[in-house]
Amino acid sequence: MNHYYLLGRSGLRVSRLALGTMNFGVDGFHAAYGRTEEEAEPIFRRYVESGGNFIDTADFYTAGESERILGRLITKAGNRERLVLTSKYTTPSTPPTRTPAATAAST
Repeated sequence: MNHYYLLGRSGLRVSRLALGTMNFGVDGFHAAYGRTEEEAEPIFRRYVESGGNFIDTADFYTAGESERILGRLITKAGNRERLVLTSKYTTPSTPPTRTPAATAAST
């Protein structure tokens, strides 16, 4: 991964392959194929040591655990300034449970 490409007109140079972190963590919807932080660390480390700098995550991945793990791995590696992080926001897939007080307040 020694070739980098411009990300649109941002001026950012990113590796051709992005590291998807949907399986970093063992909570939430993606738990069935999730990886613990200890299992995710060598994946992350190998990616950045190979020259990768483009990492994808989302608040929905493993109920937010993916973002927390990624933050700790980046802090530990001390390489935040050379990484480009992409994220997405999702709304809950099920409506929140309404408490009786919330229901009364909305009427």
